[in-house]
Amino acid sequence: MKLSDLKSAFQPLLDVSHKEKIVEVAGVSLTLRTISPKEEADIQNSLPVISEGEEGASAMEFVDVFRKETLSRSIIQVGELNLRQIEYVETEDKTSSGVSVKVRKEEAVHQMMEGWSRPILTSVFNSFTDLVEELEQELNSILLISPSDSEAEVEVLKERINDIERQDAMKKVSDHSKDILKEVSDIKGGLFDEALRDADS
Repeated sequence: MKLSDLKSAFQPLLDVSHKEKIVEVAGVSLTLRTISPKEEADIQNSLPVISEGEEGASAMEFVDVFRKETLSRSIIQVGELNLRQIEYVETEDKTSSGVSVKVRKEEAVHQMMEGWSRPILTSVFNSFTDLVEELEQELNSILLISPSDSEAEVEVLKERINDIERQDAMKKVSDHSKDILKEVSDIKGGLFDEALRDADS
């Protein structure tokens, strides 16, 4: 038996385990896909440690890294540019022998997202979470989880609750950051106005 034969036998399960979705952001078409458990583990390993100390990452930094690491694996097409079979992308740099330096596709996409505004990053990530929810609903229908199978049902509900809690936590961090920025802006504005009054007197 060949590996290709084994792959063909398992292909139906692979097909229902993944889903793609096309979204449009600011006139740019992006194709997203769900990610595998291995990719989820890779993302978890790449996340910074949140700490109250100076060396720890802030909550906002944690959220940004999580979103970018996820989307760098989820985005498989940008407009007409198909990234599905791409593993490495050539950079403008070259080695001493003149060979182009390559980076993994995920790293290249991650670099592109570094210049995105937070609203765009949030919008695309929300589209990804919608895609995951759609796949979960389809799988629940396909697998026909019996109400009597309480353990399996509890596990599904726990995972859904975890997803909701993660999304709520990210929204709270984002909203809190906006409040802080507004307070800082108000304080700066007040100090600026006060300085102008002092200068006029």
